[in-house]
Amino acid sequence: MGKLVKKKLEKGKSIEQIADELEEDINVIQKTAEELMKRNEKNLPK
Repeated sequence: MGKLVKKKLEKGKSIEQIADELEEDINVIQKTAEELMKRNEKNLPK
């Protein structure tokens, strides 16, 4: 599900829109999005 959430976030969709489209709970999508952001922060050059 992480790949789908990532693609939809990159397209500018909101957490609510993604949850609705994937028929998932908003909290699940929010948690997935937060994990993706944490991973991206670790991979950014300093």
